Amino acid sequence: MNYYQSENSLNENYNMIKYNNIRWKHHFHKNPEVIYVESGEVLVTCEGGSLLLHENDYLMIFPNSVHDYSTPDSSVSYVAVFSEDHVPEFSKIIKNKSAKLKVFNCPNNITSHLKEYFFKKQNIDKFTKLSCLYMICGEFLKTAELREKKKAELPVQKIIEYVEKNFMSDITMHDVAKELGYEYHYFSRCFGEIFHTNFKSFVNTYRIERAEQLMKNEKMSKTEIAALSGFGSVRSFNRVLREHTLKSNK
Repeated sequence: MNYYQSENSLNENYNMIKYNNIRWKHHFHKNPEVIYVESGEVLVTCEGGSLLLHENDYLMIFPNSVHDYSTPDSSVSYVAVFSEDHVPEFSKIIKNKSAKLKVFNCPNNITSHLKEYFFKKQNIDKFTKLSCLYMICGEFLKTAELREKKKAELPVQKIIEYVEKNFMSDITMHDVAKELGYEYHYFSRCFGEIFHTNFKSFVNTYRIERAEQLMKNEKMSKTEIAALSGFGSVRSFNRVLREHTLKSNK
């Protein structure tokens, strides 16, 4: 199962989180993400490849790249997800590009600066934040192996946008393949390779995430939440929610 992190897909968004023994199943969002390992080891899989990160290693994850994190033994790491609007020059360089999954490192003085002013500071001012982001992006680009995205690669963001606009309807993979101009069997194969799930589960995950947001409103009934989340009935909503919970706890 993978998750579309809508909260990390907003313009001007910025999240910095410290993780002890980070574990995240397959997920993606439309903003860049950088992970820094302060201690221990973190195993990262992304776009079919995998890397074991060690102490003081950094890794840049491109927008809409399906990835996951796990800790073989123990680790302390920091993950920053930031809108491309924060670093427009960097965004221009990586636009329509993909990058080889590759660890990069920052000089000791830069890492020390980032630890003091970026990773561990709770309330960071705008200009310090932007300067630190550009430091990280600059160090990444020094050794990055960029390439043009292949035309055959599926347009992940367009798939997401289609689901966002049509999740209230009974949409199928045939619908989205036709809408985006792809042959069905090719689209189906590529979709599974990218998202590690089938289209029905993908749409239901989006609906459940929407339902979880609506459930924060205590005044809404389960019937209303089910309807506004694209489920045909409370029974259907309960079934999918139960399946989703079981998979998440595995």
